[in-house]
Amino acid sequence: MEQNDIPLDSGTLHAALQALAVHPDYTLRQDVLRAMRDRWLPLSPDGWHYVVAGLIREHQFELALDNIAHMERKDIVVKGWLHSLLVYYLCECEEFGQILELLRTRLEQGYPVTQELWVHVLNAATAACHLPTIRFIWKRVVESGSLDPESHSCHRIIENATEHGDTRLGRSVLLYLRIRGMPLKAWHYEKLCQMNVTSGNLYESLRVLCEMKGAGHTVQSSSVEPILNHCISKKIRPRDVWSHLKDLKSKGQDIPLGCARIVIELYREGARSDPFAVDDGIDFYKELYTLCSAKPDAHTFNALIRMCRVTQDADSAMFVVHEMAAFQVVPDANTFGHLIMICLECDNFQSAHLYFEDMLGRGLHLDQAARAEIRELCGSSTDQDAVKLRQHPEISEDVSEEEVANLATDDHTNPPNASTEAEEPEGHSDHKEVPGHDTQKRDME
Repeated sequence: MEQNDIPLDSGTLHAALQALAVHPDYTLRQDVLRAMRDRWLPLSPDGWHYVVAGLIREHQFELALDNIAHMERKDIVVKGWLHSLLVYYLCECEEFGQILELLRTRLEQGYPVTQELWVHVLNAATAACHLPTIRFIWKRVVESGSLDPESHSCHRIIENATEHGDTRLGRSVLLYLRIRGMPLKAWHYEKLCQMNVTSGNLYESLRVLCEMKGAGHTVQSSSVEPILNHCISKKIRPRDVWSHLKDLKSKGQDIPLGCARIVIELYREGARSDPFAVDDGIDFYKELYTLCSAKPDAHTFNALIRMCRVTQDADSAMFVVHEMAAFQVVPDANTFGHLIMICLECDNFQSAHLYFEDMLGRGLHLDQAARAEIRELCGSSTDQDAVKLRQHPEISEDVSEEEVANLATDDHTNPPNASTEAEEPEGHSDHKEVPGHDTQKRDME
C-alpha cells in the first residue's frame, strides 16, 4: 500500500480488516494489526468485529471467543450478525455445549436472537441428536409460542426423545402437534410408548397403548415389541404385567389384545426354564375375557400355541385349538406351522402331514424359515409321512420364495373347495399326546 502511495491511516487499515473478515488471511491480518499498533491507531468497535469474524471463518473459535470476551470488558456491544455468525460456524462443528452457553448469555444480556438462528440451531441439534440443546430451545421459544417449527422437525425431535427416553419432551411435542390440528397417528403413540419403556416406566407405556386403542388405532405386534423386549431383558414377571393391566382396566382403560399377548409371550419365555409356566399362561388366557373387551384373535391363539410348543405340551395346544374353533377364529399359516412343528417334535409325522395338507387346502403357505425347520425335523426319518413332507414341492430345498408366491397366486385364482369358514385344523394321530383328527371332529360335531 505504501509503495502505491496509499496512506496507511485508520480508515484504510480498517477497510483492510473488513476485507480480511470476508476473505480471511491470518498472516496479513496480523500485519495490519501490527501496523495499527505501530501508528498508535486504536481498533474501533467495527474493527473488533472484523477481526473476530475473520477468526471465526478460520475456525479459530477459542481466539474468537477470547476476543469477544475482551470486547465485552471494553463495553463493546457484540452485534447480532457476529453472534449469529459464530453460532452458525459452531453448528457446523457440532459444538453444542458452547452454543448453549452463547445463547443463554445472549438472552441474559437482553439481546434478541433471530427466528432464523433458532430454527437453524434446532435443526442442527436434532440432526446431531444433542438433546440438551433441543430441550433448551423447545422450552425457551417453542413452548412460549415464539417459534413454530415444521412438522418434519417435530418428528425428528420425537425420534430423539424416544432414543433418550425423554417423555416430558415427547409429550410436549405431541401436544404442540395436536394444537396445530395434526391428528396423532399410530406412529406417534408407538414412539411415546418407547419413550416410557426407555425411561423404565412400564405402567405408563402400557397406558399409552390403551390410549392408542382409544384413539382408534390398532395395536400391532410391532407396537408391543419394545415393552416385551424390556420385560424379557429386565426379567419382569408376567404377573407383574398382568397386575398393571388389571389396574388400568379398573381405571376405565380399554385393554388392547396386544397388551395381553405380552403376558402370554412372557409365559412362553418362562416356559424355557419352568414347564409349569404353560399352565399359568393357559390360566391367564381363561381370565382374558375379564381384561379385554375384544375376543381373542389369531395372533393371540398363535402366541398360546407357540407357548405350548416350548414344552411340547400337546394337551394344552389341543385346548387352544378347541378354543380357536369355539370363537370361530380362522387359522392362518402361522397356526398350522406351530401345530405341524409340535407334531414333528413328538415324532407324529402322520398328523403333521395331515395338518400340512389341510393348510394347503385352505390356500395357505409356510414361510421359508418354517419350511427349513420341517426339512430339518424330517431329514433323518424314514417314516412315509416324513418322506412325503420332505419331498413335497413346497418343502423341498430347491423351492424358491417366488415359486411359493406363484403357488399362492394359483390358489387365489383357482381357490380350493375347502370351506372358508372358521373351523378347527384337521389333523390325525395314532398318539394321544398330539392334536388329532378324530378328537377334533367329535368336538366339531
